[in-house]
Amino acid sequence: MAARTSRASSEWGGGAFTNDIIVRSGTFKIPSGKTLQMRDGCRIYVLEGGTLEVDGGAIQNADVLVKSGGTLNIKNNGGIHLNRYGKLDAEKGATVNALYGEVQTAR
Repeated sequence: MAARTSRASSEWGGGAFTNDIIVRSGTFKIPSGKTLQMRDGCRIYVLEGGTLEVDGGAIQNADVLVKSGGTLNIKNNGGIHLNRYGKLDAEKGATVNALYGEVQTAR
């Protein structure tokens, strides 16, 4: 399966995803009660004009890169749980808003 590329707004329905996710434009939303389970070695890329919104949901086993001009919003107790080697990178010019949410590192 190839990387998932999002160009329009979409909402995650839950479950696992086994490849990279690239948010090119629009909003990719993880709503309340839903979990996106990433596979080891896979990354979420948020490009210029794209938004990753964790709105009460969760991303497990994450590795996230927000490029310049991209946006990450974590709200309504949403959470990003980084994998053992994962990180949350935000380039200069990226926007990261954590409003009543969290980013956790692996233990």
